[in-house]
Amino acid sequence: MKTLYQKLLLIGVLALLAIPNAFGQTTIYNADFSNEGDGFADHTTSNPPAPAPASVGPFGTAPNSWILSYTSIPGTDGTANSFKVVGGVLKSDDWGGQGIFESQVIDVSGMASVDISATSVNSGANDDNFTYFYILDGGARVNTNIGATITSDAVNYNVLNLDVSATSTLVVGFEFNENGGGDGYETSSFTVTGTPLTSDTQVNFASASTSVLENAGSVDLTLSITNEDDTNPTSVDVILTTGNSTDIGNYTTQTVTFPAGSVANQTLTVNVTDNAIDEADKNLTFTLQNVTGGTNAQIGAQNTFDLTIQDDELARPIALPYNEDFASCATAEWTAFDQAGSNSWTCGGGEYAMNGFSGGTGDDIDWLVSDFRINFDDFASVTIAVTTAEQFGGVVNEPGEFRLVYSTDYDGLGNPTTATWTDLTFDPNNTSTGSGLSAPSTFNVDASGVSGTAFLAFIYDETVTGADTEDWRIQNINIISGSTPIITLSETSLSGFTYEEGNGPSSEQTFTVEGTNLSGDLNLTAPTNFEISTTSGSGFANSIALTPTSGEVATTTIYVRLSSGLTVNTFSGTLTATSSGALQQDLSLAGEVTVAGLTTIAIEDFDGSTPSWTFSNDILFFDNGTDGKYGVFPVSTNPSLNNPNFSQNVLFENDLDDEGDNGTTGFATVTFEEISVVNFSNITLSFDWQVINYNANNDDAKYEIIVDGVSQGEVFLVDGGVDATDGSGSVSFNVPDNSTSVSLLISVRNNGGDGFSAFDNIKLEGVYNGDLIYTAGAWSPNAPSASTGADDALVQDGTYVTSGDINLNSISVLSGANVEISSGNVLNIGSSINNNGTFTFKSDATSTAQLADASGVSITGNVTVERFIPAGDNTLRAFRFLASPVTTSNSIRMNWQEGVASNTDDPNPGFGTHITGSTIDGTNGFDGTISGNPSLLLFDNSTQIWSPIDNTDVNTLEVGNAYNLFVRGDRSVDLTSSPQTPTNTTLRATGSLTTGSLDLSSSLATGNAEWSLLGNPYQAIVDFNALTFNGDINSNMLFIWNPNASTQGAYEAIDNADQLNK
Repeated sequence: MKTLYQKLLLIGVLALLAIPNAFGQTTIYNADFSNEGDGFADHTTSNPPAPAPASVGPFGTAPNSWILSYTSIPGTDGTANSFKVVGGVLKSDDWGGQGIFESQVIDVSGMASVDISATSVNSGANDDNFTYFYILDGGARVNTNIGATITSDAVNYNVLNLDVSATSTLVVGFEFNENGGGDGYETSSFTVTGTPLTSDTQVNFASASTSVLENAGSVDLTLSITNEDDTNPTSVDVILTTGNSTDIGNYTTQTVTFPAGSVANQTLTVNVTDNAIDEADKNLTFTLQNVTGGTNAQIGAQNTFDLTIQDDELARPIALPYNEDFASCATAEWTAFDQAGSNSWTCGGGEYAMNGFSGGTGDDIDWLVSDFRINFDDFASVTIAVTTAEQFGGVVNEPGEFRLVYSTDYDGLGNPTTATWTDLTFDPNNTSTGSGLSAPSTFNVDASGVSGTAFLAFIYDETVTGADTEDWRIQNINIISGSTPIITLSETSLSGFTYEEGNGPSSEQTFTVEGTNLSGDLNLTAPTNFEISTTSGSGFANSIALTPTSGEVATTTIYVRLSSGLTVNTFSGTLTATSSGALQQDLSLAGEVTVAGLTTIAIEDFDGSTPSWTFSNDILFFDNGTDGKYGVFPVSTNPSLNNPNFSQNVLFENDLDDEGDNGTTGFATVTFEEISVVNFSNITLSFDWQVINYNANNDDAKYEIIVDGVSQGEVFLVDGGVDATDGSGSVSFNVPDNSTSVSLLISVRNNGGDGFSAFDNIKLEGVYNGDLIYTAGAWSPNAPSASTGADDALVQDGTYVTSGDINLNSISVLSGANVEISSGNVLNIGSSINNNGTFTFKSDATSTAQLADASGVSITGNVTVERFIPAGDNTLRAFRFLASPVTTSNSIRMNWQEGVASNTDDPNPGFGTHITGSTIDGTNGFDGTISGNPSLLLFDNSTQIWSPIDNTDVNTLEVGNAYNLFVRGDRSVDLTSSPQTPTNTTLRATGSLTTGSLDLSSSLATGNAEWSLLGNPYQAIVDFNALTFNGDINSNMLFIWNPNASTQGAYEAIDNADQLNK
């Protein structure tokens, strides 16, 4: 049985639809929102609003002009806070406080009555207050408080048939109070229509509606008359136009007559039928028609009357089990009652929600009462399972803030506070202290001790929590008796069933099922393309029947897999668990059959899967602890994220602008680095995404795929203001064959505390077309060798260490995989090195790995080269002439100094060295020493001068440069005392490896008898006997630097003609 409070809403709607414009009605005011930008200038922290009170206007063209004002100064932040006309509507956005709209003074002196109408919508102002008003003849405001609403709610206003016959002026308007954070309202129209004063006779209903109980016996309909005729009576028919006449004593059309000269109201008595049947309330509409007599008699604007007859019989007790998931609010048998405060329970989106926030007043007490009763005496035991979620709560739930009660003396009509209610033990374990709903949980209430037939009710009491206003959601109510059949599944969804085409079935996954109080088999039925079994590895079928013992099916493990023999596609469906009299339980399944031989080239699921896809972000990730987040977070951060492919962690965003404290008002972009796809075909780039509540023009989510350096165009997943505010799905892009590289950009912008976005499973995969694959520590079908250069090889995972010279056409390395060319080994490559992982040329005391002539070879990705430096055969440190075959991607400090911050740092013993040049540690990247003497020099061939390098934290190592480095040993050497015994060390540098010809002639000395110092640009040993020279150069004389000579090294000359030391 529905109560008065839901029915009045329906009546109000019917009444509004039924009232046409009265005769002669005219529009006398229509707010002019045609001029873009009319209103307050935007304010920000740097451009604050004017002191209060303040007003601007009038705007628009008379007689439709208006002004804006405030009496208390609004707050501000780093973003634009606006209250102005945008796109033909008056829009407030992140205004931060009070805003008032008032029409110009409207002349109503010639009007008998007016209708006032306004159309607005909540565009993000969750839980803020909104009030409409009108003012007659400069008097007090007559307010209509709309109260707190949520995003996308209509915030409309209608005042009908307002008597202004004795009034000269009218002002209409509204007032709101936003708390910032992207809150806002949009008002598209504000109109006043009037009915002119007339001497004609008019007949109206004296009121629009009433409600009576079914046992009232009768109800009076009152009619009024204006401009009555002194000699001619006036008659009108009262016709039942909506409803059943049997509900009002088989009513037939009645004629009501006003005697000539009478101004008295006339009353029509209608009988009310009491049928002693528990049923829904009844709604009837009467209409005035066929008026005659009077002075040109007419029917006025109030030409309809709505009558609600409330059923007065108590609801019959329901049978158990009972289940309500609020999928349909229209059929949900629960009624809201507002005891105190401006907010109330609302149904939508599969839940009943209650949030008492209203400027921190802390005054809401609200009921959600069942329309049904339960006869608890019929059952040996009763359990009420309530599934709830919460946000903006405390660390613990205060006693009394959210209660479940029952009453055996409530009449099911009207105010529940007049009845006696008893608490049940109800303590939902949701706690969420900020924005974002907690994960739903179910609390089982034992109602076995209740006697008699009772109604149930939930009570939200904000007065208990005070300023700690909470947002509670009821998502499911399941009431069962001790004898009710029950099926329980351990999971609600399983995904990730995959296999390559021709290699099915998929791997198995499991869930458990159990049943109690069953009278028949518990039947499990898998959806098409899936199969189930009670035994791992065998016995799979589409369905299983589990036979209960004494009504019970013990906890049973069920194995699930995707069936074999399927072609490339995605598959999903619902597994059902049923038994006679039990509520069906469902389990969602999802899987995929992929292209045979498909290799994951790179993946970023934020859960540690490999080969990972490295990414960077142009806006720093942040978490303000409540409603502002950007970065990698658990998917449970927002329970509304329901993309079935999401798991564990996701790239997550909420309120990217974050009131100016973090983030940005523009786009934030995450870039997934360029990945080599050489020797791959059938390449697919895919990812999963979801966007919730992007409801403004600047709330957008987009992506851009770049292939071989060429953008494939931006694609908007959600374009705020154009598409729906919510969206979810998967993106799959087919990369053209013969492509060499792929990268991805994902960008979002969002300024709203209730806006969210998430991305997961960014994956690049394809079929490898090469010859050799290294995975799980082994090569297939065989390892590379030095005998042939025709093979293309892929290192898929792990670390491949060469054991001899290697000759390949190409080698590709996936992210997370490693290749080490061992010391003394030579790598011969015919076409390309495609490195998405790490690629290192090793060096030790005996030799260094080399790259053979690689002219014409393409190298993608960075390469690391090592150079072993022995301690030498003296006890002193020495200068070394060194060169780098890579131009490093970052500073010298990040390479030869191992990326340290201090001269005492030794993160990788045996690697790196100190580079000095300052007495202050860390200055310009140098390791500080007592003397500050430089240890890294460059020779200027043009000036013939040695000069210390000016920094190591900016300068990079460059191919062709010759460096003179004073090597003390590795970074374990103590710089505070001297001398120190040198140690062995290995210098490492990572960057772009040089191949092919390199012209260094421009850097050579040009003067007579001048020296030129050049660095070997290649990862290979130079054979001086094979060199050719042009110009006046004595090619038989070779000067070398011997670090073991003298005290810190010395030049030695070699005569290539007679091989004699000089």
